[in-house]
Amino acid sequence: MDEFNEIKSTFDKASRWQFSFCGRLLVAAPILRHLPFFYQSFVEFSELPLPIYKYLNKQIENRIEMRNLKNEKKEPKDLLDCYLDQMESDEANEEFNMDNFRALCYDLLLAGQETTGNTLSFLVLYLLLDQRVQSKLQAELDNLVEGCEELIGLSQRPQANYTNAVINRDPFILSLSFYPYPFAIKL
Repeated sequence: MDEFNEIKSTFDKASRWQFSFCGRLLVAAPILRHLPFFYQSFVEFSELPLPIYKYLNKQIENRIEMRNLKNEKKEPKDLLDCYLDQMESDEANEEFNMDNFRALCYDLLLAGQETTGNTLSFLVLYLLLDQRVQSKLQAELDNLVEGCEELIGLSQRPQANYTNAVINRDPFILSLSFYPYPFAIKL
């Protein structure tokens, strides 16, 4: 959990820096980084991703180690497996290397942090403000748990119609999408 908090804090610092006056100037005119006033700010910003890269390196090593332990060739489970398969293949070119893999993982982590975090924060706020929706959601989840002796998983998703409606409605209420979709659900 400490690792997660450190990474989240790093993303927050980078975001604040990027939208600060100094950050905007350096993004617009990178040559300014050679001036004394901007140099220190640039160095601080360039060191921000180091804890994230350290975390990613550890996760990548674990992933490769798990693949090597299983030592079986089967269908890739996700994009990362496909990338690693391509790196290991005989036809691999120089674009499929560890640096690009790390950059891909960084981009996926950053994208997931922002969108997932914002969406979940909004969903919690929405449920806190609309007690009616919260009660219906809680009742449906209680009914699902009642008949289940194991943890609730994706196999129970078809029985959770109201939960699916609330979760799928959240992005439309939040309006993260660029185009406004004509969409109406009475919750």
